[in-house]
Amino acid sequence: MTSEEIMEGFRQNKQDTLVYVYSKVLPNVISLLAKDKAKEMATDLAWQAITIFWEKCQKPDFVLNGSPLAYIYRICRNKWLDRLKTKEQLVETLPELPSNFHDPFEEYPNLWEIVEKELQKMRKTCQEILNLRRDLDDYNEITKILQISYENARYRYSTCLTELIKQIQENNKK
Repeated sequence: MTSEEIMEGFRQNKQDTLVYVYSKVLPNVISLLAKDKAKEMATDLAWQAITIFWEKCQKPDFVLNGSPLAYIYRICRNKWLDRLKTKEQLVETLPELPSNFHDPFEEYPNLWEIVEKELQKMRKTCQEILNLRRDLDDYNEITKILQISYENARYRYSTCLTELIKQIQENNKK
C-alpha cells in the first residue's frame, strides 16, 4: 500500500487500511519493547499511535511528506520514551542506596589527561555534550542549554561517549 493510499484510507475510515497499518507497525513496536517483552503494551502503543494519526488525517490541512508507517512508528517510540522518562523520574525520587563506587580516576591519575586530550580531537558537538554531562549530570538541564529534546540529548551523549572510548582504546594500542 502506498503512502497516498494509507492517507486516503485513514481519511475514509477504511478498516482494511487500519488493519494493514497495524500489522506493519506492531512488529516494529514489539521489537522496540523487546527488552521488556511487553506485547500487550506494544499493542496499546500501536493503537494509540494509529488513533493519533487517524485524528491528524481527519484535518484537511494535515500534510505528510514521509512514510505514514514511519510516522506512526515514531509516535509509538516517542510515547514509549515518555513512559521511560516518567519511570526514570520516579526512580530519581527514591533515596539513593549506598554502593561500592569505583572511581577509575583514583586508580589511574593520568586518565583524566588522556580523556581531555582525546576530547579535544572530537567535534564540537561531542565536546559540548560530554562536558555538560560531566558537569551537570542532569539531562533536563542539558536539554535546556542545548535546546534539544531529552531523547536527542541521551542519544548524542551515548554516541559521543562511545566515540571517545573507541578513540582512547585505539590510541592506547599505538
